[in-house]
Amino acid sequence: MKPKYIEMRKMHFLLFFIVASIICSCQNDDDVTDEVNYSIIGEGELYGNGQEEIEPSALIIKDSSTWIELTTKMDSYHKVTNTFNDDIDFESETVLAIFDSIRARTHYAVTITTIQETSNKVIVNYKKTSTSEGYDVINQPFIIIKIPKSDNKDIMIKK
Repeated sequence: MKPKYIEMRKMHFLLFFIVASIICSCQNDDDVTDEVNYSIIGEGELYGNGQEEIEPSALIIKDSSTWIELTTKMDSYHKVTNTFNDDIDFESETVLAIFDSIRARTHYAVTITTIQETSNKVIVNYKKTSTSEGYDVINQPFIIIKIPKSDNKDIMIKK
């Protein structure tokens, strides 16, 4: 008769092997299939000290009425959208807008690092950057881009 601890070790090993096999055999829906090209519509800062009433956020804009609402808010204190490349076809493109928090200095920016498409979603990665130079001016950094529309795919925007 074998000691019980040997039998228990065999059971633990068998259980571990079964769980590891199941985990390894599962299909990963998040396999990156492609990098997504994007165009910058506009980037810079808002200078209204929050008067634009745009919270720090990442927005997904799929129609022209939402786009007009956003640009109207952005221009409520100081016209910033007049330099935008806003030739947008909402039938084939989606707009993504990322707004940072209100800052006391101008040396902050929001930049896109990567945009990747998987079998079931589009993943937008961005970062907030800063330099040692800047001016003491209250502002809110932002970036607005457009990507090709991906039907039936979730869009995840993450820092």
